[in-house]
Amino acid sequence: MKISLLHPSRNRAVTAEAAVAEWLGNRSGLHAIEYILSIDDNDNQITEYRQVASRHGARLIIHPNGNSVKACNQAALVATGDLLIMVSDDFGCPKGWDDALVSAVGDRRDVAVFVDDGIGAKTMTLPIVDRAFYQRTGYVLFPGYRHMFCDNDLEEVSRRLGKLIDAKHLLFPHRHYIIGAAAYDKTYHHSGNSWGRDARLFTKRHVRDFDLRPRTLKDVVRCVRVDLSYLWHGIRQLPRRVARHARSKIIVP
Repeated sequence: MKISLLHPSRNRAVTAEAAVAEWLGNRSGLHAIEYILSIDDNDNQITEYRQVASRHGARLIIHPNGNSVKACNQAALVATGDLLIMVSDDFGCPKGWDDALVSAVGDRRDVAVFVDDGIGAKTMTLPIVDRAFYQRTGYVLFPGYRHMFCDNDLEEVSRRLGKLIDAKHLLFPHRHYIIGAAAYDKTYHHSGNSWGRDARLFTKRHVRDFDLRPRTLKDVVRCVRVDLSYLWHGIRQLPRRVARHARSKIIVP
């Protein structure tokens, strides 16, 4: 089985290289691996990423993405693998991860795979889908998101379709800053800014049963109510946000 690693990254060439080296270094050698680094066209470290890709035989694609979801899906467009995995700067992998995943999938097709991320495996934080599933949906991550809740969305869709493989016996460590495994930086800050917008989209997708059925007038009305609810909440929080910004004026290092 050929596996495509889709790795969106931004302003983290050093961290990204560590991830590239780990994933390629821990492969079993039994399966073809295609590594695709996907970055924005306004990234401050394009030269460094070119060097990373050259050192490790990875493919670098540069596109005006603006967020990690677009960067991931852009990588998927050029991927040729049978299994697609969205790798992040802060995700590690076990020895022989490729053969372990191939064994978990077995002869099943049109599937998504749920592994343990070391943080309770509460959400499908490492998106893994096969080509048939990708062709069914047309994306790895639903295009409306920027960063947050896209993994929740993928998990819900694959579960409702009966396509989700439970492979939580496989540990792929998520070295996130929330558990002290990484330093909080501008990229985390940028991603976190999408929380409210993405949460609203996830709520509306849930109302519409993730578009797995035709939309109804009731769906439209309920989605309008969701928008109004989030708008009202934002208005109520505005004075507090302005005051907090005025007090802190924090620049993330």
